Amino acid sequence: MEGFRRIQGDRKMKNLNHHLVAVGGCWKVQLPSVNGKQARIATGIPLAEVEKAREERDRLLLPFQIKQKVLAAAVVEKLKQDAGEQLAAAKKAASRVKISEAWNLFPYTETTGRGVNRGLRKMTPKGIETAKSQWGNFVKWAAHKNLEWMENVGDSEATEFSRFMIDGRGVSPATFNKVMNTCGVMFRRSTGSNPFQKVPRRQAQSQSRRPFTPDEIKKIWATLDERIKARKETVVSHKGKTDYSYEVPLDAVEMSKRIEDKKLVALMLYTGMRLGDCATLTVDHVFGGMIHRTTAKDSKNIGFPIVPKLAEILGELPKSGYILPLIGAAYGKEKRETTYTRIARVLDACGFNRTAPRKDGARAVSVLGAHAFRHTFAQLCFDAGVPINEIQRWLGHKSSIVTEIYAHNPAAAMDRIAKAIGAF
Repeated sequence: MEGFRRIQGDRKMKNLNHHLVAVGGCWKVQLPSVNGKQARIATGIPLAEVEKAREERDRLLLPFQIKQKVLAAAVVEKLKQDAGEQLAAAKKAASRVKISEAWNLFPYTETTGRGVNRGLRKMTPKGIETAKSQWGNFVKWAAHKNLEWMENVGDSEATEFSRFMIDGRGVSPATFNKVMNTCGVMFRRSTGSNPFQKVPRRQAQSQSRRPFTPDEIKKIWATLDERIKARKETVVSHKGKTDYSYEVPLDAVEMSKRIEDKKLVALMLYTGMRLGDCATLTVDHVFGGMIHRTTAKDSKNIGFPIVPKLAEILGELPKSGYILPLIGAAYGKEKRETTYTRIARVLDACGFNRTAPRKDGARAVSVLGAHAFRHTFAQLCFDAGVPINEIQRWLGHKSSIVTEIYAHNPAAAMDRIAKAIGAF
């Protein structure tokens, strides 16, 4: 009985469905049930020989245990396979995005900055609107081709769409490249892939702004002086097919702005700074006979010499704040296009044709604007024999090799620049 109690304890410990059973003074092995029926196999081993009974039990039950393990492994593997397939199907279903809904789900509102501004940055409302319009070209084309899902667009569809933009729409190379890039961004954001990556970009025919000629510069100065002396302004209104013009007196604010217009032009022409950097220049930026400015576009610290002609036009500076108070406030709080428009009005008053037709037949491009003064500064420096690396340093171009402002005899370079632009 002592041996029987030990077996019962062993059975409970192992918690098996099959065990040893004492029958008529010998041990029998109870097998796992099959179809609801159980069977026992007589071992002929006396109750006293417990260890021998255990060995016989294990021998008889081994085939059943192996079969159960194999079946269990097969079941587990099947469950894993089914779960994997279900997960893949769920991911695929979740990742399916309709082309018509892609913008609402994954709007293109951020872009990667350049230079020191690397990282994601918020796009301007105008930039977002432009990107949405560019993406709209593909959405309309896909609807015409009965393409509903983003996942159904591959390299062949991207190539076909690119041919449509060239042959069907006749867009310029610059517009073509922008549309392809926007489509690529939208696919990366919504599906993680980019079928437009292999689409060759087109070589744009560059038609950049040109510098002003010496005669044009003299004309600009004369026009600015005339605008400052004027006390009335001619206004043209349109009614039907008839144009009406009449004169209105200038208020004190407009007269002050015209004085600042001349100072703004002088800053752009005699320093080569961009319009925004000139418009928002403050008194704190001027010390030691230099203008020390951190450019807004690439955050580079650059020093600009104040040549005598520039100092004469600027006159006495305010005690604090913007050097051009009205223009600076308008550029910072209102739409900066207002400042560009003022420069455009000056150039129109000079009688200049500010646009030129493109070589590729697309819409006209602006060749004379606020940025043309920056081109003029660079051209005057080139004409004066100033080394190109020194010009790049003053203009703050990212391709400049030398990062130090006062390298390669900067004092001599300043003198040459002052002589070159001081003639106008």
